[in-house]
Amino acid sequence: MQALSGMFAWLARKGLVYILLVAALIAATLFTSLIESQWIKPGQTRERVQGLSDIRDRLAAEQIAAAAEFQNSINDMRRASVTMIDERLLEASKRVRALEANRPAAGIGMRYLTGGSEAVLQDQRRELEIALGKREIASLKAAREVATANGDLVKYKDINTRIRNVNAKAALCRSAIAEVREFDEQWLGKRLWDRTRRASLVTTRDRHCGESATAKRMIEAEIDARNNAGLALRDARAKFDAQATNIEASLAATTDRLKTQVEADEAVLDGSLRRKAEIFSERINLVRKLQAAAILLVGIIAMPYLVRLFFYWVLAPVAARRQSIRLQVPGRRGAAITLPERSTTSIGVRLGQDEELLVRQDYLQSTADAGEKAMRWLLDWRHPFSSIATGLTFLTRIRGDGTVTTVSAVRDPFAEVAVLSLPDGASCVLQPRSLAAVAQPIHRGLRITSHWRLTSLSAWLTLQLRYLVFHGPVRLVVKGGRGVRVERAEVGRLFGQDQLVGFSADLAYSVARTETFWPYFLGREQLFRDKVEAGDGLLIVEEAPMAGRDAAKVKRGLEGAMDAGLKVVGL
Repeated sequence: MQALSGMFAWLARKGLVYILLVAALIAATLFTSLIESQWIKPGQTRERVQGLSDIRDRLAAEQIAAAAEFQNSINDMRRASVTMIDERLLEASKRVRALEANRPAAGIGMRYLTGGSEAVLQDQRRELEIALGKREIASLKAAREVATANGDLVKYKDINTRIRNVNAKAALCRSAIAEVREFDEQWLGKRLWDRTRRASLVTTRDRHCGESATAKRMIEAEIDARNNAGLALRDARAKFDAQATNIEASLAATTDRLKTQVEADEAVLDGSLRRKAEIFSERINLVRKLQAAAILLVGIIAMPYLVRLFFYWVLAPVAARRQSIRLQVPGRRGAAITLPERSTTSIGVRLGQDEELLVRQDYLQSTADAGEKAMRWLLDWRHPFSSIATGLTFLTRIRGDGTVTTVSAVRDPFAEVAVLSLPDGASCVLQPRSLAAVAQPIHRGLRITSHWRLTSLSAWLTLQLRYLVFHGPVRLVVKGGRGVRVERAEVGRLFGQDQLVGFSADLAYSVARTETFWPYFLGREQLFRDKVEAGDGLLIVEEAPMAGRDAAKVKRGLEGAMDAGLKVVGL
């Protein structure tokens, strides 16, 4: 049932897009008509009908005369040479381009209002000249093919003479063969006595037969070429003759816009709603606009899938081979981070001597009555923006040797916490949004360093250009939806981009293409998964980033853009 409703919702969305596309295409045509309707005065419609009808009658007579004149030019083209045709083609092409460049942008109705009947008549005559010019260009091209084919056939006018020469050489070959055969039929003694005679006959036979075979191959190729030229001439003549037919119908099509305008004005005077609708659909070319909108809709639907194909098979393999991000060289400095216990809904943090705890207000469940308590404005004064953007402000500061504070989510029922201990010299990349509390030495505050990777393709693909590294000694209480999982990277780990909380600074961080194609192609999976490898460090991920949240409440608009911006700077 859910799949069926999803399909209907998809069809409804695409149908709405199609309707909007059609409306946009029609609106562009209606804009001119709207301006025209604002300018026209009462009583002008009937006057325009009469004026445009007179223009249509005058053009009909001019079309007949133009068709007759064109027929005469067709006869001249039949006798023209290739050079003459090329000159006329160049001239006709220039003339048509000049006429098309001077076409008015306004429609017939607007031209009548601004320039009167003479302006419309000149425009229609220009359209007639353009149609004649285009037909002349097509006819000249066909005539050029005829002239070229005629020229090719001229080369073969003496082919019959050459055929007789070939036949003569064939006769010499047959005669020489007969003489050799006749000599070989004589008695043995005479053949032995006159050996030089046979050698002369064989030489003559080979010469005549070789010349005959060569001439035969040449004449056969020439006959094939003549036949092909004849077929080309026949096709060219058929194409040329087609240009001389239906001239009147072709020229009459130039006044279709004029005819449509007259019919539209007559429909306005007539008042018939159905006729108005028919004229309106013809005037805006509704069928073509529906087809154009359908093509645009198919392009809109197909474009994301084409992009996904390119990304999956071209971009992703290239990106996966690029160099990984590594913030520290393995083994150069720092101690190993101990694997912590599994996350729980609440955890007790016991403070040692000269140690303090900074905890978020909404994660402070209970604390010992003894001990010193105060407010801390920011987690780190050297990174004020990062502290404010991630909510690490107005923290509760607790001090007291041996005091225990229970850290647990007060408002989020799905959050769990875990304690990650960083010994002196250890470091870990961490997103501050995942911090619930920090236990640090009083006289040696938390040290956070910022690392930018603007030239790394992996950083741009993961949309994280800055990385914040937390240095020990410190105990970090990290939080996550449905829990936080801390595991060793070993030979490499893959995980979703939204799950990342942090990783040891000596690990190599990069991207890998998602393992399955069809879920990504259908929009169910992201193209890249994050990857850490090449080290013995730890990977910290959130079990379920969206746990306990309604999937329909995914952040969009400005709120989603803000979250994306925070991810870019490693928050």
